[in-house]
Amino acid sequence: MAKKTIIYSISGYSPEVLEVKGIRLGVLKRVKEDWKEKALRSRQGPLDALLGYATRLSKDRELRDLGYVEVTVEAPGLVVTHGDKPNYDWSEMLFPSPSKLIKIGIVRKKDSESGKFQVDSGHIKWVDVASEDAYIFEGFCEAPEDVLLVILDTEKGRRILTQCKPSS
Repeated sequence: MAKKTIIYSISGYSPEVLEVKGIRLGVLKRVKEDWKEKALRSRQGPLDALLGYATRLSKDRELRDLGYVEVTVEAPGLVVTHGDKPNYDWSEMLFPSPSKLIKIGIVRKKDSESGKFQVDSGHIKWVDVASEDAYIFEGFCEAPEDVLLVILDTEKGRRILTQCKPSS
């Protein structure tokens, strides 16, 4: 039976709506973050052992009421991340994994004779939202009809949304 010392983190998120300049985004707020070290014994291979442990941790009873749980387990040379089924109804993928939202870029429509739009950095209105502690993952986007693009700038890169639902 192999014994490995692992480090694991558990991040818990709850769903919320963030409103910025008429744009509504379904985001996650981190409500729990724990880091711990543990000696893990397993007869399985290292990757299977880490994945099994991450899966068990994500199903903990104390975490059941959270909107989304992500567990990362690290051992020398290996990292496994497991996210548990979201406990909310949003299904639009805004970013591949929870990523802290830093700022939102807004591009509004302008009349164009050719019917085409060209966007340069001067047309983007940036709004800093880092203090909101919002994370982008599965969610939704609603924007006024005059918004052409919504740009999500996160700690893990950018995502450009071109088809936000019209706000009501």
